[in-house]
Amino acid sequence: MSMMENIGTASDRVMTALISGLEIEFGRGVGEALALRFLEAEEVDFHWEARVQERWIGAYESVDEEDIELDRIAIIGRLDGEWFVAMMIVDGDGNAHGMMGRRIFGRESEARAAFAIALGWRSGAWPGVALLCCLGSLGLRGEGAGISSFQEDSA
Repeated sequence: MSMMENIGTASDRVMTALISGLEIEFGRGVGEALALRFLEAEEVDFHWEARVQERWIGAYESVDEEDIELDRIAIIGRLDGEWFVAMMIVDGDGNAHGMMGRRIFGRESEARAAFAIALGWRSGAWPGVALLCCLGSLGLRGEGAGISSFQEDSA
């Protein structure tokens, strides 16, 4: 009997095992750096597989006028011990083709709040266009690529 597990749930164990294996093969100290390079090279697939919730945003209109129809999907998930919210470009078969943006959060509650606010669930509006680029304008405050502290403007 085999047991399947979401990559987000198993990501801590997977990363630990990957780093250990790379350190055995290439020496101490390089395992973590190499594991991060693997993650960067396949970040679209890793993030898509690590999602725990998704929401269809709308059709993605490609500049290249491709023959396949693509959709924009907002996702929330957990990878390598961090929660994230991202906007993915996905085909009709459920294959990820790209990631338009991603924000990293320290806690699940912060990520879920940002996901809900960005989708307009609090205001009752249908999902907004600028999910990730405009988190600051939605009342979220933070520094750098991730948002370490979460606040809503009271005004």
